[in-house]
Amino acid sequence: MGTLLISTEAGYILSFFAYFIATLLRKRQIAIFGAILLIAAVGSQIAYLAHGEMRHLLLSISVMYVLAFLSYMLYLILKNKDVGVLGTASLSIGSAFLVTYLAAMWITLGRPPWGGIYEFYPCFALSMAVVYLVMEQRMKSRALGFIITPFAGLFVIWFYGMNYAYGPLMPALQSYWMILHVAVAIIAYGMFAIAFCFGVIYLIKERLLLKEFKGFFVTELPDLPALDKLTYITIMAGLPFQALLLILGAVWAEEAWGTYWGWDPKEVWSLITFVIYMIFAHGRFSWGKNIKKLMIHGAVWGFVAVLFTLLGVTYLLPGLHSYK
Repeated sequence: MGTLLISTEAGYILSFFAYFIATLLRKRQIAIFGAILLIAAVGSQIAYLAHGEMRHLLLSISVMYVLAFLSYMLYLILKNKDVGVLGTASLSIGSAFLVTYLAAMWITLGRPPWGGIYEFYPCFALSMAVVYLVMEQRMKSRALGFIITPFAGLFVIWFYGMNYAYGPLMPALQSYWMILHVAVAIIAYGMFAIAFCFGVIYLIKERLLLKEFKGFFVTELPDLPALDKLTYITIMAGLPFQALLLILGAVWAEEAWGTYWGWDPKEVWSLITFVIYMIFAHGRFSWGKNIKKLMIHGAVWGFVAVLFTLLGVTYLLPGLHSYK
């Protein structure tokens, strides 16, 4: 299957460049050639799945996310809408592959494939990609894809590189409350990740505007009020899920350890994350837009708390939730 691996990944890359060249030269024949390459690559991917080689699918997902990033960057630089469509298509295909991977692992394991922090990574990446694709349709713009795709792709590549081996869950995790609790966390953290990306772009663009920079980063990206609104909408969409995450976690804790709240580091930092977002949301409701960049700072500092809850607590403050 080694040769097939090369042909599969090479097929995706070559089909991408064939479509890219076709959009620039307006040559339909090249686009058809790219479609043939894509079909051949997908066919070889199916052969992998038939042999049960799920790990190679992660490599394909990584390649598609990288190609999506390249497309979104070229879309901004060249101002070519067809290249932007290629970015959306690459991200969508990669996400569809990731759904396939997670579904296949669920069937193989007989349980959801999110039983520990490492298993959370591909789910987190999928959540970011899906939330962004929804927001992209809402915005009617592909200008922000360049920052989302490497962020999501990083977690897939990280998971692929560690060569993780799935195994049975410990008794505390064998609960339907765990399924609901982690599923809600995937949605909430995916939304907060997208809000963070919007906030970072806001801060970078604001600084470039102050320096009177005139490049594509300034001219092609949404204006500052639009970025502020997108950040606000995404945070407010994620907050109910964060609240539900805490409630489901308390119920699960009572079932697993006999107490709804045990001051475990993960519990404490999940609450801190919720409080940070609530403080900024309350400020937005109370003072409206009078305080400049309120939700932007909320998106940044809130997501710092999310990352510490996910990674910092796991490695620095081990407790009952340190499931690796």
